[in-house]
Amino acid sequence: MDEDIKAAEQQIIETIRQRFVESSREKLALLSGEINDVPARGHYEGLEQLLRDIHELKGMGSTLGFHNISQIAAHLELYLEDNTEISDDQRAAIGVFLNRMNDCLKDGSGHD
Repeated sequence: MDEDIKAAEQQIIETIRQRFVESSREKLALLSGEINDVPARGHYEGLEQLLRDIHELKGMGSTLGFHNISQIAAHLELYLEDNTEISDDQRAAIGVFLNRMNDCLKDGSGHD
């Protein structure tokens, strides 16, 4: 009986992880598109939402065992802290962070 419960728990956890991967891929694609649309040296009104999305990825990644995703998101949060404008260089750097998280999701290195 205990083995059945453990198997069911593992299946539920794996389903939740898979949903995290799918939703994170969608979110990262959306964020990449939004960042690319930011005007050079422009005020980015979506910055607060970007920070919330990154914070969510960090927290959920950590909770579900995607520690690489969580760490990259934490570094991106620090990078974006106290910014109200995004320069071309910053936009490129944000793209690198987002691409790296996406790569982790694709190759499985995001999950421990």
